[in-house]
Amino acid sequence: ESLLENVGFSRVTVSSLSDADSVLVSMPSGTEISFASLAKGCAAKYAIQAMAAAGVTSGIISLGGNVQTLGVKPDGSNWNVAIQDPENSSDYVGIISVGETAVVTSGGYQRYFIQNGVTYQHIIDPSTGRPAESDLLSVTIVCSDGTMADALSTALYVLGESGAKNYYETYGDFEMILVTDDGRTIVSGGLTDNFEANGDRTVEYVRR
Repeated sequence: ESLLENVGFSRVTVSSLSDADSVLVSMPSGTEISFASLAKGCAAKYAIQAMAAAGVTSGIISLGGNVQTLGVKPDGSNWNVAIQDPENSSDYVGIISVGETAVVTSGGYQRYFIQNGVTYQHIIDPSTGRPAESDLLSVTIVCSDGTMADALSTALYVLGESGAKNYYETYGDFEMILVTDDGRTIVSGGLTDNFEANGDRTVEYVRR
């Protein structure tokens, strides 16, 4: 509870310096900045950029929940990316067909522990300082920027189904796949023709 006083980017000041490539970041004692929620997405983005600079025209990188593609397949077709079933790691909820983009999934189903019958997972709700109590099992974001996709997947997971839908309808500029704790799969409108559900899963579509 005492640490919550230090939470929030409003406590951080970023100032420009005369050196165009540098900034000064200031924050009160007890506040730290972590890039854990977007580090893999950023790493994948830079890896793809390095591949492109080396002359690669077709490639795919997977960093465990973070997929980034370069171009399309050598035969000219799209990449097929499976979205893991949060309740069965050996199965998937569906497949999306994508060109050059990032596909990033966040959820609390891989890193957690159970104590006294309560599951505590690794994604923290900044408003409580405790593991997020979300009605979502996973959030997948599809957009061109891997760093942004990684940040959004974590944030929308914390917001839950209603908050994620509202954010998408308000800001858009990305696509998403939500897997709810009652077994539904919610797909944003831009993926209507690119998502194929696995089996008889219930699929709902949300549009801006």
